[in-house]
Amino acid sequence: MESKIIAAVSEHPELYDTSCCHYRDIAKRKLAWITVSKEVGISVEKSRRKWKSLRDTYLKQSKKEQVDEREDEAAAVMPQEKEDSENGKKRHKSRAAVCEKDMKIQEQLFLHLKRHASSAPAPIASRDELFLSSLVPSLQRLPPQQKERIKFEIHKLIYEAI
Repeated sequence: MESKIIAAVSEHPELYDTSCCHYRDIAKRKLAWITVSKEVGISVEKSRRKWKSLRDTYLKQSKKEQVDEREDEAAAVMPQEKEDSENGKKRHKSRAAVCEKDMKIQEQLFLHLKRHASSAPAPIASRDELFLSSLVPSLQRLPPQQKERIKFEIHKLIYEAI
């Protein structure tokens, strides 16, 4: 079903492309969702929820990958570049670069979702896995040194409890 929704929504840029001239046209978007729901064979509301879920899953995954890439880049930063960033010098992206990045993310979303839509569903996680997964976003926002200290403390607590 995921691949059907992805294929159906991809035919209607007014549903996902913020640069599309019809993106803010509520009537066009409503008609597009009706068309998508007919193609997929489920209600408009279920189609919208399923699409939102797929999109959010993809965005979370791509953010996680970006964080991983940043950590790899940070490890490769030269000493002089580290000093510059510590002194408050920041690089700003141009608006065109941001728009280009948004378009690439949307393209990657469709490719990623098409690839994973046909794969077997993931096994249901245990309550412990769900709890630990809920901590990941907060942990990712921390500076690397503090993140490592907290991970160590968690290991220590578990070790002491055993």
